[in-house]
Amino acid sequence: MKIYYFASQSEKRANRDNQARIKKLLEQAGLVVLTNLQAGSDIATSLRQRANELGQSMLDQMDAIVIEGSGSDPEIGYLLAYGISAKKPTLYFIEQGSQANNPLVFLATKNIPSHVIVKAYTAATLDTAFYEMLGRLENQEFTEAPTIKFTLRITHLIEQYLHWKTHNTKMTKADYLRRLIEEVMKKDESFRKYKKHG
Repeated sequence: MKIYYFASQSEKRANRDNQARIKKLLEQAGLVVLTNLQAGSDIATSLRQRANELGQSMLDQMDAIVIEGSGSDPEIGYLLAYGISAKKPTLYFIEQGSQANNPLVFLATKNIPSHVIVKAYTAATLDTAFYEMLGRLENQEFTEAPTIKFTLRITHLIEQYLHWKTHNTKMTKADYLRRLIEEVMKKDESFRKYKKHG
């Protein structure tokens, strides 16, 4: 699993120690970790190149985002918005009593999507909070954001059907077709065997 870990810039040594601890815990869990704490790693370089080839951002290549947001940084709001819009599992740690602005305060708790998990921690509870959140992350179903453009010519009758099927719903015709294909993929035993061995 590839994780982008963002640690907000903090003046407090305790915050920096906690941020380094989260990075270490992620690595000990066997995750591939890209982070703003280390620039220019070989993995980061190859993922950036791959993303550029596909016309994507590096975040599109990540399976999840982990944020330590106890310091003040405008990047946090961007990453949370990206995680929400791309439906990417996002873990947001914030130190208890931190004076940092929490960008999620503008959302009522019921409006925070289930794939965004927020957890306050102290130095003493950090490990426990981390493993609890990691367990919740591993139980989430990952949905890949569609990034490959594909042209499909259809008949007038199919277009009529798609319009009828998606009319008065919040679903687009493309979303409807993607969902149908994903359902077929889930039931396709041969494809599952191919994916397992391929």
